Amino acid sequence: MEHLVERAVLEAFYLSAVAYVKPGAVHRLTTGKALDRLVLSSIAALPVICRAAEVGRNVAKGRKGMPDAGIGAMILDAARSAYAWLGSHPSIDVAVAAVHASFALGYSHSKKGEVDPGEYRSALGLSVRSSSSEDLVRFLEALKMVGEFRFLDILEEKRVTISRATLEGLNLMDAYRILAEHRPLYRALMSSKILSAVESRIMDEYKKHRDMNASIVNAYTGLLAPRLPEKYSKMLEKAVGLGLMGTREGARALLELDRRLRLDGVEYTELVPVVALALVPLTAMGYKL
Repeated sequence: MEHLVERAVLEAFYLSAVAYVKPGAVHRLTTGKALDRLVLSSIAALPVICRAAEVGRNVAKGRKGMPDAGIGAMILDAARSAYAWLGSHPSIDVAVAAVHASFALGYSHSKKGEVDPGEYRSALGLSVRSSSSEDLVRFLEALKMVGEFRFLDILEEKRVTISRATLEGLNLMDAYRILAEHRPLYRALMSSKILSAVESRIMDEYKKHRDMNASIVNAYTGLLAPRLPEKYSKMLEKAVGLGLMGTREGARALLELDRRLRLDGVEYTELVPVVALALVPLTAMGYKL
Protein backbone atom coordinates (compact mmCIF):
# COMPACT_ATOMS: atom_id res chain seq x y z
CA MET A 1 0.00 0.00 0.00
CA GLU A 2 1.35 3.42 -0.94
CA HIS A 3 2.53 5.53 2.02
CA LEU A 4 1.77 2.66 4.42
CA VAL A 5 4.56 3.63 6.82
CA GLU A 6 3.83 7.34 6.90
CA ARG A 7 0.10 6.83 7.49
CA ALA A 8 0.70 4.20 10.18
CA VAL A 9 3.09 6.45 12.12
CA LEU A 10 0.79 9.48 12.05
CA GLU A 11 -2.24 7.40 12.96
CA ALA A 12 -0.43 5.73 15.87
CA PHE A 13 0.72 9.04 17.33
CA TYR A 14 -2.70 10.65 16.91
CA LEU A 15 -4.67 7.76 18.40
CA SER A 16 -2.25 7.39 21.33
CA ALA A 17 -2.56 11.09 22.13
CA VAL A 18 -6.36 11.43 21.94
CA ALA A 19 -7.39 8.05 23.42
CA TYR A 20 -9.41 8.54 26.61
CA VAL A 21 -9.46 8.26 29.53
CA LYS A 22 -5.70 8.08 30.22
CA PRO A 23 -5.37 9.20 33.86
CA GLY A 24 -2.66 11.82 34.28
CA ALA A 25 -1.97 12.14 30.54
CA VAL A 26 -3.40 14.18 27.69
CA HIS A 27 -6.52 12.84 25.99
CA ARG A 28 -9.40 14.24 23.98
CA LEU A 29 -11.27 15.44 27.07
CA THR A 30 -8.39 17.47 28.53
CA THR A 31 -8.14 21.23 28.26
CA GLY A 32 -5.11 23.37 27.46
CA LYS A 33 -2.57 23.14 24.65
CA ALA A 34 -0.63 20.04 25.67
CA LEU A 35 -2.69 17.68 23.51
CA ASP A 36 -2.42 19.96 20.48
CA ARG A 37 1.33 20.28 20.99
CA LEU A 38 1.76 16.52 21.09
CA VAL A 39 -0.34 15.83 17.98
CA LEU A 40 1.03 18.76 15.97
CA SER A 41 4.62 17.77 16.80
CA SER A 42 4.07 14.55 14.83
CA ILE A 43 2.15 16.20 11.97
CA ALA A 44 4.81 18.89 11.59
CA ALA A 45 7.45 16.17 11.33
CA LEU A 46 5.72 14.54 8.33
CA PRO A 47 8.48 15.38 5.78
CA VAL A 48 11.05 13.81 8.10
CA ILE A 49 8.80 10.80 8.74
CA CYS A 50 8.68 10.25 4.97
CA ARG A 51 12.45 10.57 4.72
CA ALA A 52 13.11 8.20 7.63
CA ALA A 53 10.83 5.59 6.08
CA GLU A 54 12.68 5.81 2.77
CA VAL A 55 16.06 5.60 4.51
CA GLY A 56 14.84 2.47 6.30
CA ARG A 57 13.86 0.91 2.98
CA ASN A 58 17.23 1.78 1.46
CA VAL A 59 19.17 0.31 4.38
CA ALA A 60 17.11 -2.89 4.17
CA LYS A 61 17.89 -3.19 0.47
CA GLY A 62 21.61 -2.55 1.00
CA ARG A 63 21.62 0.77 -0.82
CA LYS A 64 22.79 2.62 2.30
CA GLY A 65 24.82 1.55 5.32
CA MET A 66 23.29 1.85 8.79
CA PRO A 67 25.96 4.21 10.19
CA ASP A 68 25.15 6.58 7.30
CA ALA A 69 21.39 6.49 7.86
CA GLY A 70 21.44 9.86 9.62
CA ILE A 71 19.02 9.05 12.47
CA GLY A 72 20.34 11.93 14.59
CA ALA A 73 20.09 14.46 11.77
CA MET A 74 16.49 13.40 11.16
CA ILE A 75 15.64 13.78 14.86
CA LEU A 76 17.08 17.30 14.75
CA ASP A 77 15.14 18.10 11.57
CA ALA A 78 11.90 16.71 13.06
CA ALA A 79 12.34 18.83 16.17
CA ARG A 80 13.23 21.87 14.07
CA SER A 81 10.19 21.41 11.81
CA ALA A 82 7.89 21.06 14.82
CA TYR A 83 9.42 24.11 16.49
CA ALA A 84 8.89 26.21 13.35
CA TRP A 85 5.32 24.93 12.92
CA LEU A 86 4.24 25.34 16.55
CA GLY A 87 6.16 28.52 17.28
CA SER A 88 7.02 27.05 20.68
CA HIS A 89 8.96 24.18 22.19
CA PRO A 90 7.77 20.89 20.64
CA SER A 91 7.95 17.42 22.15
CA ILE A 92 11.45 16.00 21.69
CA ASP A 93 10.05 12.58 22.58
CA VAL A 94 7.69 12.75 19.58
CA ALA A 95 10.57 13.71 17.28
CA VAL A 96 12.73 10.85 18.58
CA ALA A 97 9.97 8.24 18.54
CA ALA A 98 8.62 9.25 15.12
CA VAL A 99 12.02 9.04 13.43
CA HIS A 100 12.95 5.68 14.96
CA ALA A 101 9.47 4.27 14.27
CA SER A 102 9.43 5.43 10.64
CA PHE A 103 12.89 4.05 9.98
CA ALA A 104 12.08 0.75 11.69
CA LEU A 105 8.77 0.19 9.91
CA GLY A 106 10.26 1.16 6.54
CA TYR A 107 13.20 -1.17 7.14
CA SER A 108 11.20 -4.14 8.46
CA HIS A 109 8.43 -3.89 5.87
CA SER A 110 10.98 -3.79 3.03
CA LYS A 111 12.98 -6.62 4.57
CA LYS A 112 10.01 -8.97 5.13
CA GLY A 113 7.60 -7.79 2.45
CA GLU A 114 4.93 -7.50 5.15
CA VAL A 115 4.38 -5.88 8.53
CA ASP A 116 5.96 -7.98 11.27
CA PRO A 117 5.95 -6.46 14.81
CA GLY A 118 8.92 -8.59 15.87
CA GLU A 119 10.99 -7.49 12.90
CA TYR A 120 9.91 -3.89 13.59
CA ARG A 121 11.21 -4.11 17.18
CA SER A 122 14.48 -5.58 15.93
CA ALA A 123 14.85 -2.68 13.49
CA LEU A 124 14.25 -0.21 16.32
CA GLY A 125 17.13 -1.79 18.20
CA LEU A 126 19.30 -1.61 15.09
CA SER A 127 18.57 2.10 14.66
CA VAL A 128 19.89 2.74 18.18
CA ARG A 129 22.81 0.28 18.38
CA SER A 130 24.24 1.00 14.94
CA SER A 131 23.97 4.78 15.11
CA SER A 132 27.07 6.93 14.74
CA SER A 133 28.80 9.60 16.81
CA GLU A 134 27.37 12.14 14.36
CA ASP A 135 23.88 10.92 15.28
CA LEU A 136 24.62 11.59 18.93
CA VAL A 137 25.94 15.08 18.16
CA ARG A 138 22.74 15.96 16.26
CA PHE A 139 20.57 14.51 19.06
CA LEU A 140 22.37 16.69 21.62
CA GLU A 141 21.78 19.69 19.34
CA ALA A 142 18.08 18.79 19.18
CA LEU A 143 17.87 18.67 23.00
CA LYS A 144 19.43 22.13 23.18
CA MET A 145 17.13 23.54 20.49
CA VAL A 146 13.92 22.46 22.25
CA GLY A 147 15.18 23.55 25.66
CA GLU A 148 15.70 20.13 27.29
CA PHE A 149 18.55 21.48 29.39
CA ARG A 150 17.86 19.09 32.28
CA PHE A 151 18.63 16.17 29.99
CA LEU A 152 21.73 17.90 28.68
CA ASP A 153 22.93 18.42 32.26
CA ILE A 154 22.28 14.75 33.10
CA LEU A 155 24.24 13.62 30.04
CA GLU A 156 27.08 16.04 30.75
CA GLU A 157 27.39 14.69 34.29
CA LYS A 158 27.97 11.27 32.70
CA ARG A 159 30.46 12.81 30.25
CA VAL A 160 28.23 12.34 27.20
CA THR A 161 29.05 15.56 25.36
CA ILE A 162 29.57 16.68 21.78
CA SER A 163 33.34 16.77 22.15
CA ARG A 164 33.56 13.32 23.73
CA ALA A 165 31.14 11.86 21.20
CA THR A 166 33.43 12.93 18.40
CA LEU A 167 36.67 11.88 20.11
CA GLU A 168 35.54 8.53 21.51
CA GLY A 169 32.90 7.44 19.02
CA LEU A 170 29.92 7.50 21.38
CA ASN A 171 26.50 7.01 19.77
CA LEU A 172 22.79 7.24 20.58
CA MET A 173 22.91 4.10 22.70
CA ASP A 174 25.26 5.82 25.15
CA ALA A 175 22.83 8.71 25.60
CA TYR A 176 19.63 6.64 25.62
CA ARG A 177 21.03 4.25 28.25
CA ILE A 178 21.48 7.20 30.61
CA LEU A 179 18.19 8.92 29.77
CA ALA A 180 16.35 5.60 30.23
CA GLU A 181 16.61 6.22 33.98
CA HIS A 182 14.66 9.46 33.60
CA ARG A 183 12.24 9.08 30.66
CA PRO A 184 10.25 5.96 29.66
CA LEU A 185 10.65 6.46 25.90
CA TYR A 186 14.40 5.88 26.05
CA ARG A 187 13.91 2.85 28.29
CA ALA A 188 11.52 1.43 25.68
CA LEU A 189 13.98 2.08 22.86
CA MET A 190 16.58 0.14 24.81
CA SER A 191 14.28 -2.80 25.61
CA SER A 192 12.14 -4.65 23.10
CA LYS A 193 10.45 -6.43 26.03
CA ILE A 194 8.72 -3.21 27.08
CA LEU A 195 7.34 -2.59 23.60
CA SER A 196 6.34 -6.24 23.24
CA ALA A 197 4.37 -6.04 26.50
CA VAL A 198 2.59 -2.83 25.42
CA GLU A 199 1.82 -4.34 22.03
CA SER A 200 0.40 -7.50 23.66
CA ARG A 201 -1.94 -5.47 25.87
CA ILE A 202 -3.23 -3.57 22.82
CA MET A 203 -3.75 -6.76 20.81
CA ASP A 204 -5.41 -8.68 23.67
CA GLU A 205 -7.94 -5.94 24.33
CA TYR A 206 -8.55 -5.34 20.63
CA LYS A 207 -9.38 -9.02 20.07
CA LYS A 208 -12.02 -8.78 22.81
CA HIS A 209 -13.80 -5.57 21.83
CA ARG A 210 -12.45 -4.38 18.44
CA ASP A 211 -12.12 -0.97 20.09
CA MET A 212 -8.81 0.80 19.54
CA ASN A 213 -9.55 3.46 22.14
CA ALA A 214 -10.12 0.86 24.87
CA SER A 215 -7.05 -1.06 23.68
CA ILE A 216 -4.78 1.98 23.95
CA VAL A 217 -6.10 2.83 27.42
CA ASN A 218 -5.46 -0.77 28.48
CA ALA A 219 -1.84 -0.50 27.30
CA TYR A 220 -1.38 2.90 28.91
CA THR A 221 -2.65 1.73 32.30
CA GLY A 222 -0.20 -1.17 32.13
CA LEU A 223 2.64 1.34 31.90
CA LEU A 224 1.06 3.62 34.48
CA ALA A 225 0.41 1.08 37.25
CA PRO A 226 4.00 0.58 38.50
CA ARG A 227 4.61 4.34 38.51
CA LEU A 228 1.59 5.38 40.55
CA PRO A 229 2.12 6.35 44.20
CA GLU A 230 0.27 4.05 46.58
CA LYS A 231 -2.48 6.55 47.34
CA TYR A 232 -3.64 6.40 43.69
CA SER A 233 -2.97 2.73 42.94
CA LYS A 234 -6.18 1.47 44.56
CA MET A 235 -8.20 3.81 42.35
CA LEU A 236 -6.55 2.31 39.27
CA GLU A 237 -7.08 -1.23 40.59
CA LYS A 238 -10.77 -0.41 40.96
CA ALA A 239 -10.93 0.86 37.36
CA VAL A 240 -9.18 -2.27 36.10
CA GLY A 241 -11.55 -4.48 38.06
CA LEU A 242 -14.52 -2.68 36.50
CA GLY A 243 -13.18 -3.24 32.98
CA LEU A 244 -11.54 0.12 32.21
CA MET A 245 -13.04 1.65 29.05
CA GLY A 246 -14.83 -1.59 28.28
CA THR A 247 -17.61 -0.65 30.73
CA ARG A 248 -19.37 2.54 31.78
CA GLU A 249 -18.38 1.93 35.39
CA GLY A 250 -14.72 1.44 34.45
CA ALA A 251 -14.73 4.65 32.43
CA ARG A 252 -16.17 6.56 35.40
CA ALA A 253 -13.46 5.16 37.67
CA LEU A 254 -10.77 6.25 35.19
CA LEU A 255 -12.28 9.74 35.03
CA GLU A 256 -12.22 9.99 38.79
CA LEU A 257 -8.56 8.95 38.94
CA ASP A 258 -7.75 11.38 36.15
CA ARG A 259 -9.49 14.21 38.02
CA ARG A 260 -7.59 13.38 41.22
CA LEU A 261 -4.20 13.28 39.50
CA ARG A 262 -4.82 16.61 37.78
CA LEU A 263 -5.92 18.27 41.03
CA ASP A 264 -2.67 17.04 42.60
CA GLY A 265 -0.57 18.13 39.60
CA VAL A 266 0.62 14.59 38.83
CA GLU A 267 1.58 14.16 35.15
CA TYR A 268 2.25 11.04 33.05
CA THR A 269 2.01 12.30 29.45
CA GLU A 270 5.58 11.06 28.95
CA LEU A 271 4.11 7.54 28.64
CA VAL A 272 2.12 8.41 25.50
CA PRO A 273 5.05 8.24 23.01
CA VAL A 274 5.87 4.75 24.33
CA VAL A 275 2.34 3.60 23.51
CA ALA A 276 2.61 5.24 20.08
CA LEU A 277 5.92 3.52 19.38
CA ALA A 278 4.39 0.10 20.14
CA LEU A 279 1.19 0.90 18.21
CA VAL A 280 2.89 1.78 14.89
CA PRO A 281 3.15 -1.77 13.42
CA LEU A 282 -0.41 -2.53 14.53
CA THR A 283 -1.90 0.47 12.72
CA ALA A 284 0.13 -0.63 9.69
CA MET A 285 -1.46 -4.09 10.01
CA GLY A 286 -4.94 -2.60 9.91
CA TYR A 287 -5.93 -2.18 13.55
CA LYS A 288 -8.54 0.59 13.39
CA LEU A 289 -10.93 2.56 15.58
